[in-house]
Amino acid sequence: MKIKKLTFEDVNLAEDLLFALQNDEGIENPELPNVAHLEKMIKRDDFHVFVAGVKGSVYGGLTAYEMTMFDQETTEMFLYEIGVVEPHRQKGVATALVEHLKELCLERGIKTIFVGTSMDNEAAKQLYTSTGGGVEIIPWFTYDLK
Repeated sequence: MKIKKLTFEDVNLAEDLLFALQNDEGIENPELPNVAHLEKMIKRDDFHVFVAGVKGSVYGGLTAYEMTMFDQETTEMFLYEIGVVEPHRQKGVATALVEHLKELCLERGIKTIFVGTSMDNEAAKQLYTSTGGGVEIIPWFTYDLK
């Protein structure tokens, strides 16, 4: 298995990742953002996409955003989303993705990664604990502005 941090030339892999994850969730007709949007996101220096797999097959991936702090001269990483398709779960794919993100953070001088999950997502909580994450019980609030 290979882990790749996507660059501008890898829009097709971003599409493959999004398609695989939506398909794995049972979405019959996955909807992908247009290529221009994916290119714009991947070009951003503060947004990161890692894809795991072998040639022609995507096993999973993650997305993360750098968050520059206002009150301190530091940056933290927000691990926004991570997913592994069913046949490849429990095989170290998600762990490898997190480890690659940790390496990127060290290269960039980022000392904190944070990630949220629901209280009943035992698989996510196990992953984050096993990769060195510590639990903080804080309420998150979501504003649905539709």
